Amino acid sequence: MEHTRFHKNPATISDVSELRRVMAEIEQSPKRAPVAPVVVVESIKRIEGKGSLRAFVTVTIAKKVSIHGCRVIQQDGQSPWVALPQSEVKSATGGKSRWYPVVEVHDKNLKLQIERAVLEVYKQG
Repeated sequence: MEHTRFHKNPATISDVSELRRVMAEIEQSPKRAPVAPVVVVESIKRIEGKGSLRAFVTVTIAKKVSIHGCRVIQQDGQSPWVALPQSEVKSATGGKSRWYPVVEVHDKNLKLQIERAVLEVYKQG
């Protein structure tokens, strides 16, 4: 069964020309800068000898939420990147483990801010 989300009173536009007019109006409207949450790197623990894992990091967002267990990953010859916390579930049959997110950031701007803040501190050495 397919699930669809609707607001209580969804607005509908049945005329294609009206839809195009509304879309053009939206595209021409002034863009508002998103309110940027403040991301602070609280701690960074560098790791040596664990493959491509380089560091564990704790970040705090807008002084309201802390995320522990972020990781800096860097494979040989590549740029480092940030992985949010994940939980490993080992295969009962001895196969590959599966990883599941503990935290997901759906806001692309916030996710980018987290990555930039972490990598800036990480690259400072």
